[in-house]
Amino acid sequence: MQSAPEYAPDLILLDMMMPGMDGVATMDALRQLPGMFAIPMIFFTANAQQQVQRELLTRGALGVIVKPIEPNALVEQIRAHWQRYASAAAP
Repeated sequence: MQSAPEYAPDLILLDMMMPGMDGVATMDALRQLPGMFAIPMIFFTANAQQQVQRELLTRGALGVIVKPIEPNALVEQIRAHWQRYASAAAP
């Protein structure tokens, strides 16, 4: 959390279930840090409920990836979300 602004990531992948803070609390805390509000964040979760996924997207997540997932499929899904983000941000 403390090093995120100086690291300046292009994208953040958050798991919903993490020790200490869950993914939503982490996203909210990161967005309060200088320069972090606009960083796209993708959630990685075992919760396949559509309501939960819609809530994450409504709160500003770029996307939601449901576990379990094969490593290659994970990479492809992250890439697809990133490309959609980059296309929307392009002038």
